[in-house]
Amino acid sequence: MSTPAAAPPAEDTILGRYYAVPLMTRAVCTLTIFFWLVGALLFPFLPMMMMICPGAILELQVWRWFTAPFASQGMINVIIGIFVFGQISISFEREMGTIGMGFLFFLFNVLANILFTVVSIFLAPVFPMARLLSIANCASGLWLSFMSFLVVRSERSLQPTQSFCGVINIPTKLYPWFLVGLFGLLGAPILDNVCGIAVGYLFFYGYLTRLVPSEAWFQRCEASPRIAFAASAPGFITWTGALFNAAAAAAPPCRRRAGGPRTHRRGPIPAGGECRPAATTDRRQIPTGQSAGLVLVVAGFVGGVEAVGQAPGPGGG
Repeated sequence: MSTPAAAPPAEDTILGRYYAVPLMTRAVCTLTIFFWLVGALLFPFLPMMMMICPGAILELQVWRWFTAPFASQGMINVIIGIFVFGQISISFEREMGTIGMGFLFFLFNVLANILFTVVSIFLAPVFPMARLLSIANCASGLWLSFMSFLVVRSERSLQPTQSFCGVINIPTKLYPWFLVGLFGLLGAPILDNVCGIAVGYLFFYGYLTRLVPSEAWFQRCEASPRIAFAASAPGFITWTGALFNAAAAAAPPCRRRAGGPRTHRRGPIPAGGECRPAATTDRRQIPTGQSAGLVLVVAGFVGGVEAVGQAPGPGGG
């Protein structure tokens, strides 16, 4: 006699709301917490091995371009990073689907990390006192991708201003730069965040179109047996075709230029994209706003602790 499948967690519980968060957002935030806990409890050197350090890239440690988003410097950095990234990531994932969001997340991170490396290498001889190739000039965490997503959201927003903590209204187009300036005043690095902003602009204005696969590629990914486990997971959102720039923000109308590519009233649509409203259907109700960020932080810590408890210690076994 077969055993009935376990019921999903109730949605009025922390874990229930955690599993209601879109899958890619949930995975990124949970991995960030997991690697921070592993570094804090088991391998203190792990975050430093994952950060993007231009000097280390010159020694061919190129894996840092891919691991830097999940390396965080301290608990406060983890909590704030997940809180702000989770909110903006949920809105993008609901709009373009889980696979589309995953592709865009890694595209933004890898390109911003490469740009940060190249700029640091070229500016190092010009500003030797800045020590751009030293261990002091390392970038990590979700801030680079957050800045890229924030640029895209700000550039396509119809609101003239955006409130900062309910205290001051900032022109929406300048909001990413306002945050960079604020971070600089608080002593945070500026160059890596500027690279994240630059990648956001490159994407928004269509300069990264050739790096975006066709719609058929995303559809094949969803149909592939290799990711069937992900497609059946709670919070997975199907590919919507609402990719990947200013045109992804809104619904039609679409139009074609004579003899030219399809365009949207607010920008060009990359090859393979389709101008249609983003699908909003999902297996669960998706929390939004500040509650989503809090749920990701609390439940992510619970999941991260459980994963660390199951991980082998430094001696293996």
